[in-house]
Amino acid sequence: MTETLRPFGVPQVKSVITGEGFRYDGPSILTPATMTKWLLAILLVVLVTGLLQPALARRFRLGRLPGDLAFRWRGRTWIFPFASILLLSALASLILRWL
Repeated sequence: MTETLRPFGVPQVKSVITGEGFRYDGPSILTPATMTKWLLAILLVVLVTGLLQPALARRFRLGRLPGDLAFRWRGRTWIFPFASILLLSALASLILRWL
């Protein structure tokens, strides 16, 4: 049986469902080079965010918003920034929606 799929905006991509499973007969979208570029981009974003996080936390009060939980237990401070994560998620969603 042959079906027509349209993943990632690729027009008229053919796929075949065989007895062994799904076989994709269209052009390759994710090549090893493309996956490597995405992996490096994600790694770079995580690295830069991790390095800038202390400065951003001081400037924008991340981790100290109402709804962020912080408590000490056995001499260690535990922080659960629920409100900060929701705020950053909403901000990232708006930015990605406008791109």
